Amino acid sequence: MPSSSMEIAILLRRVAEMLELGHSATVSLGDETILIPAKADVSCKYESGTETKEISIRVTWGLVSSAAQ
Repeated sequence: MPSSSMEIAILLRRVAEMLELGHSATVSLGDETILIPAKADVSCKYESGTETKEISIRVTWGLVSSAAQ
């Protein structure tokens, strides 16, 4: 599982590039290999508090993705 900021950036870049090209992406997290379909929904959320700021990137597919539309 990616643990450093650099490893996570590499994983995000690879997923983004594959989805941008219209291809599915495969990632390994823990002991699981996950296939992210080309038509997965990607959303980004920004939150700003008094002391912290946060960007959340969410990738969904399947029933959760269909229900959100």
